[in-house]
Amino acid sequence: ADRGEARFQSGTSLNEEWASVDIDHQHCDYFNTSTTPAFSAYRANPASQIASGTYTFTSQTLDRGGDNYNTSDGKFTAPCDGVYYFIATLQMYGDNGAGTHARFQKNGTDVYNNGTNTPSYDEKAGSHQSLTMFCLVELSTDDYVECVRNNTTRGMQSAIAGFLVR
Repeated sequence: ADRGEARFQSGTSLNEEWASVDIDHQHCDYFNTSTTPAFSAYRANPASQIASGTYTFTSQTLDRGGDNYNTSDGKFTAPCDGVYYFIATLQMYGDNGAGTHARFQKNGTDVYNNGTNTPSYDEKAGSHQSLTMFCLVELSTDDYVECVRNNTTRGMQSAIAGFLVR
């Protein structure tokens, strides 16, 4: 009887707004890949030793989505809820023969190994060793991811990248 037409209790106008959807939630536009959060950074300082702990990539080459990777503290902070992909290639050097372990952490807890903070990526003792590691992790707004290692190394010719998958 209504031929699929909407029925209204009272009069409406064409200018009335029924609902609003924020698709670009704080620069997290899933439909526009030019604004999807993504970053890339590297460290090319071959001379200085860096202590164990968070690995800082000090030179950022891509920052799309708004200052989410901090080159001072090495943390990527999620601007919105979603699934993110991270990859890092590290050149380890000068570990004093102790062996260096590197891994990704979410909010200070290892992404892998069920949060036990035991190394998932092992680096044998010696100099000039490289490793590549990656993770796919679900983050809520303001969660952070960082790359950490257990020993002093030189941070030369290393890079990290990450982006929102969905």
